[in-house]
Amino acid sequence: MIKSLPKIYFSLLVLSPLVPRFDTADVIAADYIALTIIAIFGVLILIIQKETISSDIKFKAPLILIFSFLIISLISISFSLNKVTALISFIKLLVIVVHLYLIYALRIYKLLSINHILSLCSVLLLIEIFYSLYPLYNEILPVRKYEYRFSTFLTGIEGNRNITAASIVLKIPLVMLYFFRSNNNYLKYLLGTLLIFAITNIFFLSSRAALLSLLLVLAVYYSHTILEFIREKNFKFFIKRIFLLFAIIASSYIYFSYNILENNRASIQSRVSSISSTDESATQRLRFYRQAFGYFIEFPLKPVGLGNWKLYSIDLDKDKIYSYVIPYVVHNDFLEILVETSLIGFLLYSGFFLILIYMIYGLYLKQKDFNIKTEILLVGMALFCYLVDANLNFPLYRPLMQVNLLLVITLVLSYFNLMSDEKNA
Repeated sequence: MIKSLPKIYFSLLVLSPLVPRFDTADVIAADYIALTIIAIFGVLILIIQKETISSDIKFKAPLILIFSFLIISLISISFSLNKVTALISFIKLLVIVVHLYLIYALRIYKLLSINHILSLCSVLLLIEIFYSLYPLYNEILPVRKYEYRFSTFLTGIEGNRNITAASIVLKIPLVMLYFFRSNNNYLKYLLGTLLIFAITNIFFLSSRAALLSLLLVLAVYYSHTILEFIREKNFKFFIKRIFLLFAIIASSYIYFSYNILENNRASIQSRVSSISSTDESATQRLRFYRQAFGYFIEFPLKPVGLGNWKLYSIDLDKDKIYSYVIPYVVHNDFLEILVETSLIGFLLYSGFFLILIYMIYGLYLKQKDFNIKTEILLVGMALFCYLVDANLNFPLYRPLMQVNLLLVITLVLSYFNLMSDEKNA
């Protein structure tokens, strides 16, 4: 029973976004309370089992960097205009870092098989899709064609269509990974169906960041597969890999196109073509980026303090503020970290992701087997989807996206550990 506790802990962590909210006004607060309780449970398991972390410095590098960033974030509170706001942001960050530490210390990457981790991911994705698409099939499509304005009804478990879209698109390469790893034809059928619904959901949500991520994931995957075909000349394998995924995408696109109103903003062509510097949303983001970078250039040694950019930005954007809408965030986690915690905090936080990319790249280069290389590539694509969101939105303070990031990191550690064991065997 005691040996199964870490597995229970990780299952609770991955499925924590499904915690009941009891009609609370602040969904994020409810999620962080759940994550805190699960973290306490994990710490108790750690005390009982007395596990230690691997001594491999490359393996521990992400943990070292994020702990260093946590210390810098704590120091930045002394610069804060509102220290209570800074402390709340620090506690949120601390909870996520504790979970990362527990993944290391409890050796989740060793205890759980890759397929087990992917099955948890698939269950969460299935429920996310159900909550998002239920209004579509229950209230919208039975009576009329879909329009862009209806996307606000498809917000899902987090009550926000952009979070839902970012979370779903991040899991698409992971479900693809599970599909390719599985030897069970029945499971493959279920995962293929899940992929169809996931891609369809992305189309209906009409989130440009998610569409961009999806297009890039597919482009990288197809490029990788075509290059491998040129090298190996395995036509049968090439056809299977290329056209199977193409059939899934085509099914989703045909269904989506059939059910949307003609010439509506929800069309993929319309959403992709609206990604330009003249678009209102893009213009607003660029303005926020200039404000944040401008502040850093003017005060390079004076960070505003963790979580305090929302206060400083009111004055910087006061000429553009309408009604009660204020520039709550920079819409770029890295720029926000730069102005809130200084250049040191920015370098540590960026370094955390760079070392993960380095680990994935190293694993990819060392592999000769095409299947394993594809698996590692898909894990890398999931991390890439997170980084796209981090550069256009603010997943750092979105619990669901942090759980997704922890899931991806666990998979990176699992593959790193697996390759290390094979090397030492």
